[in-house]
Amino acid sequence: LGYPKDSFIERFLITYKGSCPAKLQEALGMDSKTSDEYSFSTTGYSLNTFLISTYCFLKTDNYKDCVNKAIFLGGDADTQGAVVGSLAGVYYGYETIPRMWCNTLIKRGYIIDLAKQLCVKASIIN
Repeated sequence: LGYPKDSFIERFLITYKGSCPAKLQEALGMDSKTSDEYSFSTTGYSLNTFLISTYCFLKTDNYKDCVNKAIFLGGDADTQGAVVGSLAGVYYGYETIPRMWCNTLIKRGYIIDLAKQLCVKASIIN
């Protein structure tokens, strides 16, 4: 992404200042270094899912730990895992996703083809 992930929240708030809902700005103002993961609600509410995903992303240093942390919080674990997995995948890269996880995907080839098509349409690759 071109910048350290510890500046993720700061860059988000600067970029979307004024267009970001106040409740989201307030929530992002939390100190991610001291926040307690057990204070998060895991109901599946979109703001809670975003906060959990952001917290797990900032508190870990690799794809597997990031996704596991979100899932092991419980609650709406599949949603939390999907959101944080997307964020971590973009940051760490496809090659960091555990091979065992990739190899057990149903329709793996189809998913990879769709991802490649998305990249082409987004002009990420030729």
